Amino acid sequence: MTDRERVLRFVGRARGRMEAARLLRGAARGALAGGAAGLALSLAMKALPGIPSTAALPWGVLAFGAVAGAAATAARGALPSAAAALWLDARLGTRERFATVATRPADAFTDHVARELGDAGALPRVGWPREAALLPAAAFLLFAAGLLPEARPARAATPVPAPLPALPASGAAPRDAAALDRLVARLAEGETPDGAAVAILRDEIERAVARPEDRRAALEALDRAAGGDAGAAKEAARALDARMGGAGTQDGASPSPGVAPAGDGGLGAVAVYPDARELLGEYRRALASEGGR
Repeated sequence: MTDRERVLRFVGRARGRMEAARLLRGAARGALAGGAAGLALSLAMKALPGIPSTAALPWGVLAFGAVAGAAATAARGALPSAAAALWLDARLGTRERFATVATRPADAFTDHVARELGDAGALPRVGWPREAALLPAAAFLLFAAGLLPEARPARAATPVPAPLPALPASGAAPRDAAALDRLVARLAEGETPDGAAVAILRDEIERAVARPEDRRAALEALDRAAGGDAGAAKEAARALDARMGGAGTQDGASPSPGVAPAGDGGLGAVAVYPDARELLGEYRRALASEGGR
């Protein structure tokens, strides 16, 4: 290898290092621009619930910026050999000898200059791009933005349920009051009811008799009356006497205390249990205070 070839090879090595540093500088600048855009996008996704949140998207923008910056730098063309030779002359103090050998054709003069350069030694160190030193800070900011909590949409106020409609009064008028009056009157005379009459009377007992114990006793009496027991028939008729306005009263019998007065709107609990008036009053006040909370 001649002295000229050795010098040109040395200049080529320097040019390769300078080209790598130039591409790194371009990629670092693109990455910083992409990181700034990714940071703004990440903050927007955290602050605005309407934007779909994707954790990898800001990092993808940063990577795209780096690739785009390197590609834009490479598109501007490679460094010429003369620039690398002038850089070597400036760093090694060789007074444009490398530039002379790299730019002039081969002749006796350039061969003499190449022999004067001799062994140039190691290549000078190419400086690290300042833009690349800022990349760790940009990556940290992007990572910290990804840890921020997302804004949640405001929850709609829970609607207060409307109060349930009041239940119909247990003493509501039957569909055919006259027919029911006749059934109760026949029952009070001790007549055995047939299957259809038993069904109608059972339904009326369930609706009209308020006390559970009186209602159970009236239903049992009706079952015995269906089996032919005249006394049980009269007992069932007396249970319905107050509801029917006294149609079934026999021998001046008083209305059953277990029958709720018709049309009381479901508020006759004290009339049903007169001996427990104070207890029921306290119970109603407790319910009212619980409902007010």
